[in-house]
Amino acid sequence: MKNTFRNILLTLCTIALMAGLSSADTLKVGVQAPITGDYANEGQGIENASRLVAAEFNELGGIQGKQIEIIPCDDQGTAMAAAICAKDLVNKGVSFVVGSYTSTCAEAAQKTYYNAGVLQTSDGTANSLTEHGYWTFLRNSFPNSAEADYAAEYMVNVKNYKRIVVVSDFSSYATGLAESTIAAIKAAGGNVVAYKKVKAKSQNFTPVLTSIKSKKPDAIFFAGYYTDGGQLRAQQVALRIDADFIGGDANDNVDFAKLAGNAAEGAFIINVPTPEMLPYPIAKTFLKNYKATYGQLPPSVWTLMNADGMRIILHAMKEAKTTDTKKVFEYLMAMDKPLPGVTGPLKFAKDGNRVGSSYMTFEIQGDDSYKVVHAQ
Repeated sequence: MKNTFRNILLTLCTIALMAGLSSADTLKVGVQAPITGDYANEGQGIENASRLVAAEFNELGGIQGKQIEIIPCDDQGTAMAAAICAKDLVNKGVSFVVGSYTSTCAEAAQKTYYNAGVLQTSDGTANSLTEHGYWTFLRNSFPNSAEADYAAEYMVNVKNYKRIVVVSDFSSYATGLAESTIAAIKAAGGNVVAYKKVKAKSQNFTPVLTSIKSKKPDAIFFAGYYTDGGQLRAQQVALRIDADFIGGDANDNVDFAKLAGNAAEGAFIINVPTPEMLPYPIAKTFLKNYKATYGQLPPSVWTLMNADGMRIILHAMKEAKTTDTKKVFEYLMAMDKPLPGVTGPLKFAKDGNRVGSSYMTFEIQGDDSYKVVHAQ
């Protein structure tokens, strides 16, 4: 095992030197992610995981005799930078792209990749990502609609909340999840007493929370990102709003508890299983190798979702014996059996959505660990 880790590290070093090789010698894979900015730990996790997957394939001979070269581009979590990244990566000749982390950034880059015939795999969950008809887009996570159905069932029929407030920011991901969840709550016979929107990164949520307090909710469902969710939860507790806090999947990040402080205890988060809860042997091996290579575990399950997206595209290239993206797409659509993945079985529907889903509700404990309180 030590030799394996040493080989991986050597391969990672080799990737860094590949800039001097001709394009005929390498298979270029783009990584579009927020490597800096508010979501930097997620972006860095995606880049790290992509390099680790590349190292594993390179150790086995690469793809069609070509070594995999990772070409990162920092989209900083903004649509403008994402659009620039897409053009840059296409110009550099990448065969496919891993990313981005946010739906907004993934969507801002989609058309450029589609026009160039470059495959894109992203953990973005906005329903709209698979509604444009871009055959190049492959979602390695699950859509907002799947989470919304689970969240509504949990809040209405498991917890029996009578007065639910839904909060989101203005991003495509958060708005889509919020609206889908509201529709699902109503379909389940639940009661949404208010839908509020906050400006991401505003830090001061007191005005909105004061308005929410007047609604006397027994639950607040937050559809935004962890960078705001942690602060929203802290301020909710400070204002003594006696309601359960339920965060959508983008709140599942180690920094949520750091931002919420003591108020994190008792908050709920809905997502697919966290990395340490994944039961698959391939997951345990990948996590062990990730920690051995980078000295820490991934920041969230999104790191692993993107690793799976990269792995299945490389698998298709290897099995189909081609790097032609259209033929690779056709192979993926024709797969009879799912590919075993770090985050579970991997298979895509014809619209680019990942098949299947498995959500859980976690309650944050006093030591910031998660306790599973409900599962699909």
